[in-house]
Amino acid sequence: MHILKYDTLDSTNNEAKRLIKSGNILEPTCIWTKEQTQGRGTQGRQWVSVPECSLTFTLIWPQSALRAIDFQWPDDGFTERVGHQLSGILNEMYGLKTYLKPVNDIYANHPTWGDGRKLAGILVEGISQGDELRGVLIGIGLNVKPLPSHLQQAIQADSVHQATPISLAELMLEYGEEEERLETLLQRLMGVDLSSG
Repeated sequence: MHILKYDTLDSTNNEAKRLIKSGNILEPTCIWTKEQTQGRGTQGRQWVSVPECSLTFTLIWPQSALRAIDFQWPDDGFTERVGHQLSGILNEMYGLKTYLKPVNDIYANHPTWGDGRKLAGILVEGISQGDELRGVLIGIGLNVKPLPSHLQQAIQADSVHQATPISLAELMLEYGEEEERLETLLQRLMGVDLSSG
């Protein structure tokens, strides 16, 4: 898997679309940025991304990789299957107890607070040209550290539309920002099973 790192992007899914349309993505690839200025979730909602607080990336499966596994699109259960696999990987790698809130949010129960809070979100998109599928994108935003207090307050004020976030650092007694560990997480995610079986 090839990883492309950026300091800032409008959106990792947007960059993935640009690369697919340019014909420059021939193998499974990960777009990883420290900051998104126009990150989004489902229903057009904004995904707040702050440097060092969020891990924001898009996993790209181009047409050639999808043909090799006879992938069928659209697939109504795809997002949910990816979500269950992401939850399992986070639980295994970080010793967490996360769960999928259908169809595209990963929640975690804090040992003290108890109630489920949002740790990650998933946005899946298929990229087509005419009737031909050019690629599938899996955009993921993962909260790594708590957001600055002013952003936390803004989210809480909009609690009708925004889930209360939680981060890896708040869930773990010893959390390090080991970039190598995060790259291992990305490598694991690139190995998710895309099949419907």
